[in-house]
Amino acid sequence: MWHLHRRSADALSRQLQDNGRSFGAYLLTCARNRTVPRWEILKFAMFNWFGWWLVRRLGAPGLLPRKLVVSELLGALDSPFAYRKAQLQAQQLGEIEPEEQLQSEPQEVAGGVR
Repeated sequence: MWHLHRRSADALSRQLQDNGRSFGAYLLTCARNRTVPRWEILKFAMFNWFGWWLVRRLGAPGLLPRKLVVSELLGALDSPFAYRKAQLQAQQLGEIEPEEQLQSEPQEVAGGVR
């Protein structure tokens, strides 16, 4: 695994905002795919993630400065919008037929794998 330390406070803040956004999108994906009951995901998001992890740290930040907690919280609040945007982009990409599907005859490649 590659670990990169952020060189500035702004870069770390952006990273935490991205983490909040991506974790929220992950939870939305779990809800959409029903890998876990939606009620359980909602309870986890509201009580554990928002309540315990984010809001509690706003009141008592501990080792993480409030500015960084706010960055993660802002990313979490943006996650439904980022998720929707990604879904729309994926849908648009799915409507574009790959070049190889437009060919009438299948092509063989080395080893017989396409």
